[in-house]
Amino acid sequence: MVSLLVSRSCELNLCDREFRTPLIKAVQLRQETCATILLKNGANPNITDLYGRTAVHYAVYNEDTSMIEKLLFFGADIEECSKV
Repeated sequence: MVSLLVSRSCELNLCDREFRTPLIKAVQLRQETCATILLKNGANPNITDLYGRTAVHYAVYNEDTSMIEKLLFFGADIEECSKV
């Protein structure tokens, strides 16, 4: 589904009511393939949600080192602090 949306040039950085992007949701749900597709197609890894957390925060919470590495490779800011 994500590949289809990407192929149709859909906006990848839209947010839900909690300002969570598709990338943040993919990382939260441990969907690395989905997150990788989003990152390779320009999803911004530094957008913060309602709680001031980025995708990296959720990858760290999940102890998902592979996803952390991928997010950093695609420009995630390791210095970003949550606001809560």
